[in-house]
Order: sequence, then structure tokens, then C-alpha cells
Amino acid sequence: MQYTKETQRKLVAAMVHVASIVLMQTSCYSFGGFLYLQTSGSGIGLRASACIAKIAMAIWDKTWALSQSLWGIKVHLYMRYIDDLRLYLKPIGEGWWWIDRKWVYDPSKQDSRDPETRTKEELQKSFDDVFNFLRFTTEGERDFKSGYLPTLDFQTKVLDCGVITYKHFDKEMASNLCIQKGTALATSTVFSSLRQDLCRRLLNTSTMEEEETFVQVVESYIQRLVNSGHTFSFTKAVVLQAITRYKYMLERDSRLPEDPKYQPLYRSKLFDREERMIRKRIDFCTWYSGEDIGDPFRHGWKNHIRRRGDNVKNNRKRLPASNREITTTLFVPATAGSILFDKIREKEEVIGREFDWGIKILENSGSPLTTSLMTKFPSKVGCPFGAECNACENDGVACTPRNVVYKSTCSKCSTESSTGDIMETGMKDFTYIGETGRNFRYRVREHMSNLKNLSKNSFQVLHWMNKHALDTEPPYFKFKIISQHKDALSRQLNEALWIINQGGLNKRCEFNINELCRLESRVPNKEHEKALVRIKQERKQEEENIKHFIDVMNYVKNFHCTDPNPSNVSPTCRKRSTLSSTLVGGKRRKINMDLSTPRASKTA
Repeated sequence: MQYTKETQRKLVAAMVHVASIVLMQTSCYSFGGFLYLQTSGSGIGLRASACIAKIAMAIWDKTWALSQSLWGIKVHLYMRYIDDLRLYLKPIGEGWWWIDRKWVYDPSKQDSRDPETRTKEELQKSFDDVFNFLRFTTEGERDFKSGYLPTLDFQTKVLDCGVITYKHFDKEMASNLCIQKGTALATSTVFSSLRQDLCRRLLNTSTMEEEETFVQVVESYIQRLVNSGHTFSFTKAVVLQAITRYKYMLERDSRLPEDPKYQPLYRSKLFDREERMIRKRIDFCTWYSGEDIGDPFRHGWKNHIRRRGDNVKNNRKRLPASNREITTTLFVPATAGSILFDKIREKEEVIGREFDWGIKILENSGSPLTTSLMTKFPSKVGCPFGAECNACENDGVACTPRNVVYKSTCSKCSTESSTGDIMETGMKDFTYIGETGRNFRYRVREHMSNLKNLSKNSFQVLHWMNKHALDTEPPYFKFKIISQHKDALSRQLNEALWIINQGGLNKRCEFNINELCRLESRVPNKEHEKALVRIKQERKQEEENIKHFIDVMNYVKNFHCTDPNPSNVSPTCRKRSTLSSTLVGGKRRKINMDLSTPRASKTA
């Protein structure tokens, strides 16, 4: 049976309707280690909440516009951002009232309201009648001293001639600061952000406004820069660059549409969309080297974009003055005044000119304070997950830190080591060292999931196979945080030192997982090549051992024969099965399993 497109749409709509209701009725959130059920509305953190609200407001737009068009109400301009509406229409005439979802003309009713107040109150009634769960408030130009109606970061006004003018708007409670001088951001990033912010304020002001309005916008921003601690020379450079950029945009807007350099002052998302997509694609692939990637459509781009991209795809970035080819990229930490960045760039110019190479140097931004000040569970001390948490159930410490180095030890081997049974081997044979930049509990949960699924990449499965192969249940591992760090480099170096000292369960296959492009000098060495071949062979043999061990354990777990009377056991269960297993050291030996008894016996 084949459904029509209309039927398919109705089926999908019915499923979405049911899913939305279930989502609203079962939305939960946690606070202080306790779980709460949302009694009304939708959860703020759910992605579906914004989607449902957007769909509801889109339906509201059409429903309200249709209800007003039936009565001849003409809206000259309608704008909405999330839940903020801006309507431009003629005032409602005297004697008209919104009653029972319709307009009623009753001149006998006394109406002493002015046209703007009457329009606001009657339109508010029509807004509230669309959905019973939405309530609106209205405001007009006369509600504000300036006579402008504020909306987000700009304010509008309708002149007597019917033209709409606008200018930049700052709320009274807005901070009188911008990006401060002592920020951890790179100097170039701060300069670009401030310049773009001032340019945006100029664009928020109509060209029909007087020159004094633009002067006020620039002077208020200069005061922000001064309050934030920026120097006179830096402030001057930001203002001049922003004004120059704004004039350049005005000049491009004044050109004819046929001119290739034409661009409207307020560009829509559809203007020059295909060419901008191509430029973005090329810049994404060549941002560090300035090379042409050739055909940007080889990854399956649409053919109609190919036809229009002939004049764009050969666009190249400008190379340095010395025309040196960019071979790699170097990221340096952010310092005050970009001192480290400037020194490294000067050295790179000298060395690169001598060896004829090019390195693109970029300055990293510092870590935001929110990462160090944020507390996910502010109302409860310790682990909020209780005894179910494998990350902290042993020591009772919190399991939520990030950027940590941790170790995991086999509890059984640790007990035997303390009693002297395997004291000569040390801790390396049953200790695993790891690091993570994410939440510690999530990383531990991944390790436990790999053990449960008998993953071949699990260090717990490997230790189980090598040290406790005769046990049908895996050994218990304890997890503990060793140290906490602020950056990835110190975290990984600390992990490497711990692996050298205690990390006996860390496999060679864990190293060089992410192959990064870097400068490297290598001298041909036969011993080095032989060592690489030997490591590859050992890695392959280790994977085969783990795979075979997993097959054996799956067979043992899936086999059930619990009847204590051998006579009642089926002939299939009474037969003997000989399994071949790879044990310690890669040596193979026979394991005879008598399947006629409730518990399989193993003899070498």
C-alpha cells in the first residue's frame, strides 16, 4: 500500500503531535542531586522547546493576520523576533471594539481614548484571543520620553511624512564597559571585535538621522573604551577603522546593482548566497596556506552552484610579502599585549627567510572564567549520584572535575600485592593511567561500558584476559583522580610521566591516535624501522588475543546448564567441547570444558 504525500504529511504530523505531548508531560530536570518533574510548560534546556515555541508563534502569525485581513485591517509592516512584535498600521477608528473574536462597531459607547491608546488596547485583545495560553503586552511611541519605540538594540519612529527612521539604542541597565584591556583574548581579536561593534552601532542608525546622532553614537562608544582601560592610540585606531569601514559600506551601497562591487547596506541572507557559500568553502580549506584547492565541488556540491562559481573558485588568499609557502600552523598562548606572539613572529620571519618556509602563527585565547567558577551541583557537597557512581564510590570524592589525570587499579591484584603474593611485580601490572578534558564521571562511564560490551580496546578486558582468564566475571577496578590541570599540555605531560612510572596497562596502540601535521626531522635508521615493524606485529597479535578471549567469554556467558541431575541433561549438553584459547604471553593451550555438569570444569 502506497500513501499519498498528503497522507504521509498527516501521519508525520500525528507522530510529532504525540511526541510533543509526551515530551511536555515527562520533562524532568535535576537540581541539588534530586530529580523534579516539570508540571507546566516545557523545560528551558530542551532543544525541542525552542522548536515548538517557534512553530507555535509561526501558527500564531498566520492565524492573527488572517483574522484581521477578513475585517479589512491592513498592516503595512509586520516584524517579529522570537516573541517581540512590531506592527505599523493606521490607528483603529473611534467606535470600533474587539468583542468575541470579531470587530464590532458601536458608536453609542463612550470612548474618550486617544487613537494610539485605543489601537493598543483593542489589538491586545485580538492578540490574546488567538491562543488561550499566550498573553501579550503592548507599547507605543508615547510610552517613551524620546518618542522612539525601542526594539533590542535599535529604536524606531514614524515621522509625520510616513517614513520610518531608526537609531541605535542602549538600555539603561546596560554596562558602560566593553572588552577590557586586561582580557585574555588576543590583541588582534580584541581590536577586530571592538571595531565591528562600533560599526554595528553606526549601521543601527538611519542615514536620515542628523549628524549629531552619529556623533553621539561614536562619543558614547569612545567613553566605553576609556572606561575599559584602553589607551588613546588604541581607541583612536578602533574608531578610525570602524568609520572607514562604515563609509566603505555606504560607498558599495551607492553603486548600481549591475556593478560587481555592489552590496546593499543591509544584506539579506539571499543576496549573493551561492557565491558566499563558495568563498566560505574555499577559505575553510585554505585559511592557513593561501593555496587554491582547485575544484571546490569535488565533495558533491550542487551543479547549479558550479556554473555560478567560475568567477569565485580561483580566488586566492594573499601570500606573505616574501612569497614563502605556508607549510604549517603554530598556535601560541595569549600574553599581555601579544608580546610572545610578536617575538615568535619576528623569529619566524628570520628563520623562514633563511630556510624558505612559512609558518602561520596564531594566538590562542585564554580560558573563560566560567569554566573555573561554574558549579554544576551548588546545593550538595560530594557526589550527587550516590553509590551508583563508579568514579567516586571508593574514596567519596567528587567525580565532576574536568581536565584531570586519573588512574585505575585492579582491586583483586591490589589486594594480592598488599599481602605479598605478587609484590615483586609492582603496581605497573594492574594500573592504568588516563587523562580527559571532559567530566571525569563520563570518562569512567565509558570505561565501564567498554568492559560490559567486551570491547577489544578496553584495558580492563586485556587485564582480565592476561591475569584472570579463569574467572567468569571481570575483576573490579577502582578509579581515582591523580591531579587536575588548567590546560591540555600540562595534563598530557603529567599523564606521560605517570605512564612511565606506573602505567603497565596502557597499550601501545593508544599512542599517536591523532596524527597531527608538524615539523619533523628524521634520520634513516634500520634499528628504528625494525622497532616499528615489531610494534605493529605485537599490536596485531594483541588484538587477535583479545578478540579470541572475547569469543570464549561470550560462549561461556551464553551457555546455561543448571540441572544438577546429569541424567536429565540433554545429549547436547553432555557432549564435551574443546576450545582453544590464547592466554598469557601469546601461548596457546587446550581448555577442555565438560558441559555435562552444571559448572564447567577446566583442565589444561
